[in-house]
Amino acid sequence: MSPEKRPLRKARKARKASTRVYIGDDVYLDLPEEEQEKFELCARYKDEDKDDEWFTDRDDDVFTGTEDFFNFWGYEDSCDATGSVYYRRYEGELTEEQTKYFTDLASKEHGNQLRIF
Repeated sequence: MSPEKRPLRKARKARKASTRVYIGDDVYLDLPEEEQEKFELCARYKDEDKDDEWFTDRDDDVFTGTEDFFNFWGYEDSCDATGSVYYRRYEGELTEEQTKYFTDLASKEHGNQLRIF
């Protein structure tokens, strides 16, 4: 088929990338109530033995392994590394202002209770 006779293709709409923000309950509780309502509970981590096998057996979107998990909560003992993780999806990328806002909140808490993907 010659180039002149090819059917016109509709331009594909570029997909907007989304950004996922995960915060620990300490950061969540520092948010204003109207901001808290925009987050959903993602997971609860109870007082149980958490080792590499524990991570292998679960499908976890937040943590890459035990080291990352303990870094998030700021503890090395699995019985202390407990709490809830909350999640919010943003359309597109976070602005520098939004990133700074969450980073500043997380820096006031134990560990590093923030993950942005």
